[in-house]
Amino acid sequence: MEKEKAAAVKADKFKLKQAQLVMTSHTYQSIVNHCKMELPLEACGILSGKNGTICSIWPMKNMDYSEVSFSMSVHDIEKVFHLIEAKQEQLLAIYHSHPTAPAIPSPGDIKYHNYPELSYIIVSLKNRKPDVRAYKIVSKQVSPLVIKQID
Repeated sequence: MEKEKAAAVKADKFKLKQAQLVMTSHTYQSIVNHCKMELPLEACGILSGKNGTICSIWPMKNMDYSEVSFSMSVHDIEKVFHLIEAKQEQLLAIYHSHPTAPAIPSPGDIKYHNYPELSYIIVSLKNRKPDVRAYKIVSKQVSPLVIKQID
């Protein structure tokens, strides 16, 4: 019994140490809705916010028009960067969907992740209930993040 309690305490401490990605519940739901609307294709977009909290979603057009990959227009990205700056927000994350695969970065996701300072959100629509996961990808190393929703 003491070993079980010690393991539970250790697990709780680990949860506290895990890096978090904080976003509003409205933004979380908007991401999921955008991904569902783009089916059967992958959806993609940019997320921004203030003080480390994601509160703005910038849905983007998937230039690949694909069910297994995505890319964004450089022109559209630059336009969104200017809008984020005008709102006095910071670029915080990129998101995309996996229509038929788990919410785990694919080898292509890892290879083409060009913004290591940003969080990376993947929405899996493989099952009836969407699975939303967040990661940091730095030097091809993937680390999961805990998503914390706030109102």
